[in-house]
Amino acid sequence: MRRPVAFAVGLGLCSVACVRDVTEPVEPSETIVLVQGVVRADRQQQWILLERTFNGTVSGTATGFIPGAEVAVPLEGATVTISNLGFPEDPCGASVRLVENAGPPDRLQPGVYWSPNACPTIRPGDTLELLVVSGDDRVTGRTVVPGTRQMVLETASGSVLVPGPALEFNRDADTLLATVDPIGGRVLIIEIRDRIFAETPDWIAEASSQFWVDGTSLTVPGDFLDLFRDLDDDEPIPDLFNAGRWLAATLAYADQNFYDQLRSANSPLTGRGFINNLEGGFGYFGSMTAARNNLRVIGNVDDPREGLYRMTGTVDGVAVSVDWELYLNSGTDEGEMSFSSFVEGDWVLGAYDAYVIGTFSGSSLSTWIVQPTGGTTPGGDMELRFWEVIGALSPTEPTTLTVRVDGAEVGTLTATKQ
Repeated sequence: MRRPVAFAVGLGLCSVACVRDVTEPVEPSETIVLVQGVVRADRQQQWILLERTFNGTVSGTATGFIPGAEVAVPLEGATVTISNLGFPEDPCGASVRLVENAGPPDRLQPGVYWSPNACPTIRPGDTLELLVVSGDDRVTGRTVVPGTRQMVLETASGSVLVPGPALEFNRDADTLLATVDPIGGRVLIIEIRDRIFAETPDWIAEASSQFWVDGTSLTVPGDFLDLFRDLDDDEPIPDLFNAGRWLAATLAYADQNFYDQLRSANSPLTGRGFINNLEGGFGYFGSMTAARNNLRVIGNVDDPREGLYRMTGTVDGVAVSVDWELYLNSGTDEGEMSFSSFVEGDWVLGAYDAYVIGTFSGSSLSTWIVQPTGGTTPGGDMELRFWEVIGALSPTEPTTLTVRVDGAEVGTLTATKQ
């Protein structure tokens, strides 16, 4: 988990008389090893990001920033180990070596070091020690692994032990309550993102909203605005929860070190305020345990266009039958109304259980159904097929919708409100 950092801008206080003689020798500045690492008891493979501060001009793109380092470049060729000091008989060995380019193919990048699968052993209460050696630099850090006896998500209509069955959440009436029964640790975190982005590694960097509290319970109201979304200046702040969508809620309980990382930063007003828990370097080495649960977000039905529709027909020569559970969301700049709809049933390439997003202009809708083909693109990404669905919906009588691919009609659907 990484975040952008603000840096102070120097005030122009020098006059021309302050200009330095460019022929005067300048001692090179000392660089610093930067570490970003959070081991997770719920994951088979651990990874650590290493960078080094860089004094000068960087060609290309740096991997990222951490408070205390305006410019950083990947640190390659280091020796990285993690030892479980609380488990001397660890079957993984006294220390576990992390290796560059040893992770999943879609997660590889310079400066990232990966552990073997299921090593080191990570149990609640264990003390793990990180050691990074790069040239003359030797960086160490320790973390005490937290755990939970249970994690719970609760709404007005029910609750679930996480991970567990999908939880229905009414954005117009409910508040989402997350609680944990902890073993050690310090901070409770909940992250909300689209279900497909949480499940598909190709889209791991898709934006999410994250909340944390120094405690064991946290509530998020259904009408919360997504204040953390990266928006243009003229864009309205969207809702965090939109009815008619599948979301994923990840609960995590983290240690003191990660709590320090969350609550500290550099500020143009306060200066360096980042809490460093490493020796010989800068950054953080923490630990957490986490689990994810799906949310089926619904809302109150208060518009004639909302509700359940049965849609049947023939598309691409295949008989299809899907149920749409449709909810209106926010308006658009053009006076249209956006909507989301759960779609479940049989579509062209097989069983379908997802949701669509579209717009209404009066009674006329426009949306897309997207379905994986089962193949991959030449770049290795999941291959998808897109069907455009357009037409008018009536709350009182059957209506016909047109289905198109690349602008050409490939079928029709008869929509009947249930």
